[in-house]
Amino acid sequence: MKKPETVFKEWLRVKLDEIPYSYWIKISLPSILGIPDILGCVRGRFVAIELKRSEKEKPSKLQLYNLDRIKACGGISLVAFPENKEIVLDELCRISG
Repeated sequence: MKKPETVFKEWLRVKLDEIPYSYWIKISLPSILGIPDILGCVRGRFVAIELKRSEKEKPSKLQLYNLDRIKACGGISLVAFPENKEIVLDELCRISG
């Protein structure tokens, strides 16, 4: 049986692939601390998504630093967890047009 966080990650990955004009890659190198879990592009906009198991789990200082830097450079940075998954998808779909 899969862990709930694994089910969420797999569900989100399928939904991201359904967004028009988007490309996604799952980062799975644990040795690169602070890099968001999913990187992508939606209609030419760089997107970084940090995945968390629940809204109670907060990103680390390094993760927040990287997400803030991406946003400062004009990219989109999001923290996704099961409780806000629809909000995240709605925002990305809005960008895709």
